[in-house]
Amino acid sequence: MVDKITKLVSRSTRRVAPGSAYLAVIVTVVFWSSAFVGIRATVVYLSPGSLAFLRFAIASAVLAGIVAATRTALPRLRDWAGLAFVGLVGITIYNITLNHGSQFIDAGTMSFVINTGPILTAVWARLLLNEIVSRAGYFSFAVCFAGIVLIFSGETSLSLVHPAALFVAVAAIAGSLYFVIQKPFLNRYSSVQVVSVAVWCGTLFMVPFAQDVIGEVKAAPIQTLWIVVYLGVFPGALALTSWSYALSRLSASHAAIFLYCIPPATILLAWLTLGELPEITSILGGFVVLAGVALFQFYSRAPSVSVNGGAHDLP
Repeated sequence: MVDKITKLVSRSTRRVAPGSAYLAVIVTVVFWSSAFVGIRATVVYLSPGSLAFLRFAIASAVLAGIVAATRTALPRLRDWAGLAFVGLVGITIYNITLNHGSQFIDAGTMSFVINTGPILTAVWARLLLNEIVSRAGYFSFAVCFAGIVLIFSGETSLSLVHPAALFVAVAAIAGSLYFVIQKPFLNRYSSVQVVSVAVWCGTLFMVPFAQDVIGEVKAAPIQTLWIVVYLGVFPGALALTSWSYALSRLSASHAAIFLYCIPPATILLAWLTLGELPEITSILGGFVVLAGVALFQFYSRAPSVSVNGGAHDLP
C-alpha cells in the first residue's frame, strides 16, 4: 500500500512547482491566520462543537455551490470511504479539539502551539509517502522549532500540562496527518473534489458535538454569527481548497514549512483586533521561525525522485 502511495506522489512531484502553488500558500496563510483570531472571538458565545459544526456547514454549502456552478464531477464512490477518513481527521477531530483549546489559550499562543504541526508533517510524509528531506531541510525545521521554544518561554500564562494544551496538541497531530493522507487523492482528483467530500463528511461527524446549536445561535450576538460566516467561507472552504491545490504541486514537507508563517501573522491580527500582544521573547521567537522558513526556501531546489522512487526535496 505504501509503495502505491509513493509511486503516485512521485509522479506528481517530478514537475517544478508553479508560481500558482506559492500563491495558493499565501492565500492559505492569510486566511488561516485570521481563523485563530475569529475562533478566539466566537468561542466565547458558542460551544466548541457548535462553532465547528456551524462553520463547516457553511463551508459545505459554499463547496456544494462551487461544485454545482463548475459542474465538477464527484469522486468515485470507492474513494469516498478514504475521503471520509480524511474529513474525520482533518475537519472533525482537528476543529473540535482546536476550538476546545481556544477557550483557554490566546489566539497568538494557540497558533504557535498548533504550528508544531509542520515538523509532524515531515515525519508523516517520510513514513507514509517516503518523502525525503535533506540535512539542510531538517536544520530549517530545527530553527523553526527553536522559535517555538522561545515563544513558549515567553508565554508564562501557558502550562504545557493544562488540558487546553493537550487539546491543541491533538489538533496539531490531526492537522499534520490530514495534510499527508489527502496527498494520494490529489493525484486522482482536483483540490475542489477532495476538499468537498472531506468537508461534507467531516461536517456530518460533527453533529453529535452540536446538539444545542439552535439555542446557541439564538443567544449569540449578530456580530458573532457574521464571524462564523467568515470562518466558514474564507478560512474554511476557500483556504482548504487553496491549500489542497498547493499540496497537489508541492511535497507535503515543503508545503508544511510555510505554515510557520501563520503565528507571526496571527499575533499581528490578534494585537490589532483583540488587543493580545505576546511577550518580547515570543515576538523574538516569531522572527526565528520566519528565519527558519527563509533558510528552507534559500536551500530549496525543485523536487526530484529518490532512488527508491519517492519524492525527494533538496532544501
